[in-house]
Amino acid sequence: MAWSHPKYRPWWLALLACVGSALTIRQVLHAASARAIDFLHVWHAAHQFLAGAGAYHDPLFTYPPSGALLVAPAGGLAYSLARECMLAVNVACVMAAGLMLMRQLRGRLDAGALVAVLGVGALDAVASTWANGNVNGILILLEVVALGQFVRGRWPVGAAALGLSLALKPVLLPMLALLVVRRQWRALLVAAGIPAMLLVIGCLTVPDAGRYLTVELPYLLHGAQLRYNDSLVGLAFRLGVSSPVGLIVRMALLALATGLYLRSTRLATTRLDGRSVIFVETGLVLSTTLLVSPMSEAYYTLFLLPSLLWWGMRGRGAGLASAVVGVACFGTLRLTGVPGDVHHSWTLLAIRPTIGWIALFCVCAGILAKAGRGAPTANVSRHSREYAVMPVGAFVPSDRDSTRGVPLTAGDDAWETPVGLALTRAVATGKGRSATRGGSVS
Repeated sequence: MAWSHPKYRPWWLALLACVGSALTIRQVLHAASARAIDFLHVWHAAHQFLAGAGAYHDPLFTYPPSGALLVAPAGGLAYSLARECMLAVNVACVMAAGLMLMRQLRGRLDAGALVAVLGVGALDAVASTWANGNVNGILILLEVVALGQFVRGRWPVGAAALGLSLALKPVLLPMLALLVVRRQWRALLVAAGIPAMLLVIGCLTVPDAGRYLTVELPYLLHGAQLRYNDSLVGLAFRLGVSSPVGLIVRMALLALATGLYLRSTRLATTRLDGRSVIFVETGLVLSTTLLVSPMSEAYYTLFLLPSLLWWGMRGRGAGLASAVVGVACFGTLRLTGVPGDVHHSWTLLAIRPTIGWIALFCVCAGILAKAGRGAPTANVSRHSREYAVMPVGAFVPSDRDSTRGVPLTAGDDAWETPVGLALTRAVATGKGRSATRGGSVS
């Protein structure tokens, strides 16, 4: 078609850059005037802590004592100034994480990568993080840093970034599994030692640190705020499923993910390269955690974006399928004219994040299930730097893992899971019907 001719690509990129930038800027301006309800609890806890009154008088401050210690400087500022600083930090961290992630996946930063980063405001997880003023922007930057170091085989350095995120808010705790299955005990010690040390310091300095165990943890484990809970607990509540049935489904999903993950670590070979294995495993453990946890909110989707982007860059078909999931399940409805209450009162709109998490779980699980069917390259030593077929349970350095080269590919069939194929076929069918209506097919 004429509009898809390569000579029009710069114009399309310019148009998308303008639209994406406008939407992102609008989201930032909206966040600047929003109540920042999450940050209100953080600032109040930090302010009380600096005043010597403890951090857990506010029951909605759910960070561990180590997190209270790290956010304490915010309490020394006036609330309005602290909120503006938090927004600036969140925007900078999300943008930096996007640039680093595109650099890791594409091997370079070109116009297409910059356009994608400029349009991050179209994602509900990003818009919610900015508007609510939580620390998820900082956490996604630490996650991307950790993944980048893991890919390069610098496990202790990546573990330090992961450990710092756990000290602030232990959302990325399941990523420790990547270190365990690879027997990176030194890195595991770093990742667990940093939050443990800060937790001890926090418990000694925060006067009411014990309330985190007696008040905050029971609140989080209870699965409260069902209207905003996007885990399977919230889905069961919306669909009228009884709690015992919901618990059985969650435990079955957890057992399936655990069994599949452990099986994949015992396989001798896989079609995936070392970089792809890390992104797939991250998507599996985090999507499973978000689904089976008692409490998960939509903005936690932010931590699945590395795996979602990896999937989208595996080929044209995978790109179309991931785009469908991204827009339909993770696209923002803010500033669209749809009332905020409708987002949570209409079941189909309310469960969009849950559907997206399930789709990404199926994709990652399907990739790991099929990955072990490949065979190693003939007459190549398994420990050679040129070993093309990577073991799932270990990282083998390769010259192709260098960020100087072209991005690694996972094979044409790495994304061909039932969910990926179904989405891609749906898009292809729609295009075929359009072409048929437009004229005869030769």
